[in-house]
Amino acid sequence: MRGFVQRFGAATVTDDFNAITLIDVTNAPATLVVGWPSLESAPFNSFPAGRLVVNLTNAGLLHDVFRGGVDTRLLTSDTPTVQALNPGRGLFVIGIDGTVQVYTQLSAYQARCRRT
Repeated sequence: MRGFVQRFGAATVTDDFNAITLIDVTNAPATLVVGWPSLESAPFNSFPAGRLVVNLTNAGLLHDVFRGGVDTRLLTSDTPTVQALNPGRGLFVIGIDGTVQVYTQLSAYQARCRRT
């Protein structure tokens, strides 16, 4: 939803936001962001071909999907499946203690994640 909040002092309990547009981001490209506060021994539940099933059980503050500027917070009981549109071409990133590793193929990323 896009719109504007009421001007300062004009908001009421039932009228504090003026919606202008409703946006369906269901099929928009998405970015999954997950952070584990300490080293997670099993960040993924499984590695089906071309996909990853994420384990959010011990996720910290970050466990969100961003689509078209819309943030959807996931529950730590959710098990989202990440599926690349083109597993042979993309950006798959691992960040640990200030070090960032970038992979351009999902298979290489999966192989690295299996070693963790």
